Amino acid sequence: MSRILSFLCSGLLLFASLFPGCATETRTRTEPEPATERTLPSGKIVGKHADNGALAWLGLPYAAAPVGELRWRAPRPVPAWRGVLQATHPGSACLQRGSWLGGAPKKLVGKLFGSEDCLFANVWAPEKIPAEGLPVMVWIHGGGNTTGHGGFYDFSQMAKRFNLVMLSFNYRLGGLGWFYHPSLWGKEDSALDRSGNFGLLDQVALLRWVQQNIRAFGGDPQRVTLFGESAGGQNTLALMISPASRGLFHGAIAQSGYTNSVTPERASKPSDGTEGKNSGSSGEMLLDWLQEAGLADSRASAATISRNMSPSQTGEFLRSLPAEPLVMGYYADGGNHAAPIMIQDGSVIPQEGTAAAYRQGKIHDVPLIAGTNRDENNLWLAFSPELVNAYLGVFYRLKDETRYRFFSEYRAKGWKARGADDPSRWVRGAGGSAFAYRWDWDEEPNTLWGNFPLLVGAAHGLETLFLTGDFPDDGLAGLLFNEANRPGREALSRSMQSYWAEFAYSGDPGRGREGGLPQWRAWNLGEGEDKFIILDTEAGGGIRMSKDEIFQGQLLLAAAADERLRNQEDLCWLVYLNLKDEADYRPENYLDWNEGQCRKYPPAHFDAKSS
Repeated sequence: MSRILSFLCSGLLLFASLFPGCATETRTRTEPEPATERTLPSGKIVGKHADNGALAWLGLPYAAAPVGELRWRAPRPVPAWRGVLQATHPGSACLQRGSWLGGAPKKLVGKLFGSEDCLFANVWAPEKIPAEGLPVMVWIHGGGNTTGHGGFYDFSQMAKRFNLVMLSFNYRLGGLGWFYHPSLWGKEDSALDRSGNFGLLDQVALLRWVQQNIRAFGGDPQRVTLFGESAGGQNTLALMISPASRGLFHGAIAQSGYTNSVTPERASKPSDGTEGKNSGSSGEMLLDWLQEAGLADSRASAATISRNMSPSQTGEFLRSLPAEPLVMGYYADGGNHAAPIMIQDGSVIPQEGTAAAYRQGKIHDVPLIAGTNRDENNLWLAFSPELVNAYLGVFYRLKDETRYRFFSEYRAKGWKARGADDPSRWVRGAGGSAFAYRWDWDEEPNTLWGNFPLLVGAAHGLETLFLTGDFPDDGLAGLLFNEANRPGREALSRSMQSYWAEFAYSGDPGRGREGGLPQWRAWNLGEGEDKFIILDTEAGGGIRMSKDEIFQGQLLLAAAADERLRNQEDLCWLVYLNLKDEADYRPENYLDWNEGQCRKYPPAHFDAKSS
């Protein structure tokens, strides 16, 4: 989930117990039931009933296994099978370094988790389907595009409550999902094979599978809505402008998304040390893998070896690698925790880049919801040794509440600018329909363990639990979800599900599917007009529209004038963090900011400070 739930260090293990992956394990009976038998173009399947009575088909292959010669190539159609496929358990997660927050079993946290044979989908539907079919909602999981899996989420409640066909699925992650190196491909490979955006192409393949198969589950292929969180939000926003996905969906919801992308050159080269970390690049991965293979004893020697290798030698080396180092070595290093990079290949991502395509109006003609959480970055700030003391690894105390609030506010507003306000302005400017939100729930209890309303608040990813409607109530999870906040959060959960469902039905969240909620009005480009809706409980002020909007440049100037600012270094740290998240980041954007006042602190200074 954006950058990057899976990338938090060992201090997050307690928090993972409190806040388990922002998702829920699928809970269904295990026996296949004949009444759920369906016939797909690739073969027969049988599923089962979920605990709430919805129908469930889990672990459905939607593309061929991307193994062997298909590693680092576009996905191929799923081969047919004989007999009846028992679709009663989620399929294997895609290969990753196991994370609590990505849904790995406890015994696999920090270890190899999943398989390269992983392109599976899960479907939930109500028992009674009208003849015309139901709207379809496709969930794209978060996890920084390096961890997570579709089987970690259970959308049976939304399926039954609001008569929807719901899907989750897996897609390739990390260096297997996004990797660009020309030595891997020959003239016989298609433009899609050479794109480097394999994880995104898996998502396109899933959408094509939906078009071909969803009627068997009661879904209407002409009413397909994407919704995704964090990296899933990034992927959703990318699919809005991708030539490869045109016509495959009819609405999109980007929760805490972003629009970063880079040129193939930047995607393939290692960092030169002056630009800040380029740790999501294929070039950095190659240097790491050369060391993992024992061919180099340092980054410098790996760089020398890489420069001296011919393209054929490099390609042969890459394709000879076993699966484990592709996800374990590189992403096990705490300094390499950046999301894989969306690559401006011209076929999957336009050559001008994601954000530029939006600004130029090159957007699929589908409605968009884009939103963020009020305290997005608290998920990371709460474990920053700069800001918080963690006594015995379990008792969290702020070092300076004022400083913490300063960073929390301006980092979250920066995310809102790039993840909600900018996309909404771009879509509306192109004549499209856009709706925005901010999620504000912060009713966790203040306990001996920590002041969770302040430390956590409306943190990144927490809203996903309100969409599944399944709140953990065992173990340490009770520190966030207790009887006192149950009525409010369950009411907010139903309201959010209702808005999302109505959007799937009509392309406009309106007053929710049940018709009784406050009107969610579209983003209005006029100054002083309604911009976004605030989603909160009655105790937090209720659901209401707001006229505020954020521009990144104005935000940073406001931070510079804020009386809570402690010193120039803190300002420059904030400026760097916010600007490096921008879609068009270049080192000079930061170094030249406000007449170069931050040149004293180069990017490497803050990269080291943040590691």
